[in-house]
Amino acid sequence: MHPPNASQAMEIPLRTGAELLERVSSLVGRAITARQVWVMFLDRQRRQMPVLIPIGDTPPRPRADMIGGLMNMISRVLDQQAPGGSAVLALERWGPSRATRSDQVWTDALIDGAERAGVELAGLFLVTSDDIRSALGSELS
Repeated sequence: MHPPNASQAMEIPLRTGAELLERVSSLVGRAITARQVWVMFLDRQRRQMPVLIPIGDTPPRPRADMIGGLMNMISRVLDQQAPGGSAVLALERWGPSRATRSDQVWTDALIDGAERAGVELAGLFLVTSDDIRSALGSELS
């Protein structure tokens, strides 16, 4: 059996953390830049929408206005294109897989920003040069 092509993959619901991790791994891969945030959208049935947004040139520490703007954009897209949907975020940065204080600050800011904006996070991942792992629901450090 062959792996699904891109359009077939978007029809497969991503119900588990392992399925989300596999999709982020296949789309984002290992870190190739200093720091950026990736945004993927899921519809109400948790199927991936055909949009993957990299937000580059992110600073080592998140700014409140940047997080607020990001979450407002995510909220608008979900409201207009996928009511009842959710977002998957991936924080990418060069370096070893050991989480840094900056990773934790970013994770906390993204989770807090999503809560404030009413955005459901289906997944939050840390993408490094060494590996990709979940950062949602647990401390990174």
